[in-house]
Amino acid sequence: MVENPFMFLPFNGGPRICIGQQFAYNEASFVMVRLMQLFDRFTLAQKEAAPASALPPASWKTSNGRKPIEEVWPKNAITIYSKGGMWIRMHLASSS
Repeated sequence: MVENPFMFLPFNGGPRICIGQQFAYNEASFVMVRLMQLFDRFTLAQKEAAPASALPPASWKTSNGRKPIEEVWPKNAITIYSKGGMWIRMHLASSS
């Protein structure tokens, strides 16, 4: 149980909270654990795989703060997301 159920809005909060919230958290946790068991390394593949429109604008390279080093274009609506998705490359664990 979280202290403030309205911190993450996709599940709503209060008396109308999503009845599948715990199932969704459990399922997401299971998928993440299985991915970490199967792959030994994850690398960002934005530059190679993401559409050009999803990459940060060239003008960011001359900006201040984090913008010059960003490889993804963070956006926000009700939740935070990456424009064009988060493209990653999964590397298989070497079998001995």
